[in-house]
Amino acid sequence: MQNLYEYSDIKDHRYECFTEDHNGTYEVRMHWHYFMEVMHILEGSVKVTVGRSEIDAVPGDLVVLLPSAMHAIKTGEEHTRYSVIKFTPGTDLSWSESALLSLASDKSIKIHFKKEELKSTNIPMLIEGSVLEMEQKNIGYIGIIRANLQIVMTSLIRLWEDAGVDLNLFTAPAETYMDIEALPSYIDANIKEPLIATEVASMCNMSYSRFARRFKKVFGRTFKEYVQYVRVTKASELLKTTGMDLEQISAGTGFTDSSHLIRVFKQEFKTTPNRYRNS
Repeated sequence: MQNLYEYSDIKDHRYECFTEDHNGTYEVRMHWHYFMEVMHILEGSVKVTVGRSEIDAVPGDLVVLLPSAMHAIKTGEEHTRYSVIKFTPGTDLSWSESALLSLASDKSIKIHFKKEELKSTNIPMLIEGSVLEMEQKNIGYIGIIRANLQIVMTSLIRLWEDAGVDLNLFTAPAETYMDIEALPSYIDANIKEPLIATEVASMCNMSYSRFARRFKKVFGRTFKEYVQYVRVTKASELLKTTGMDLEQISAGTGFTDSSHLIRVFKQEFKTTPNRYRNS
């Protein structure tokens, strides 16, 4: 993996559930992402590096990788298997998602749970069940994964509470919500940041599905298309009015890197950024 940032369409489809199975050493170099990742070790040993800390996880252990945490993964030389759930918290689940995300902002919070600590929970069974649902894709499988994940998250919060975290610190205050018509100025002001549809839907006090329908009706594009259009338009302005290079422009307009910028720019303007600048 050459880039530190791991792009994933999980921003749009919410969940990934799968099992990694390796004979011999397997390594994922240092990287980060905006979604949360939960690993359940089934066989072998896995070394997880988070920042400057190292975790040696063995069968039965659970490792919780928080959003934006820089981390790397390396298996031992023996046969290794571990299951993974990746998810982006949003508004179609209940209180425990927002509480979990609030807790996750504390990077000192416990992220490695030994097999013995999980005995009072159904977390391992629910993770394996979710992986099976994702593999089989029977009718209603997303609903089952969503329900399983709700219990997993609530169980994690209880484990953190047992470890001394004061949940009263994360009691949600009375909320105010943004009108969907006000989103263009919000998007413009935050274009360098990751703009996740489910989070913006929450800001508008809407479910994701309702938000998606309403947004397209009001603005004529999907949320993802609109954000991409704003980013590439701002990039075109910077190409014409500044001497910034492509890496600087991509960072300033919210693209993951210059390659991402070039790909989207060619789709929108039918030419490359350099040709556009020189035209």
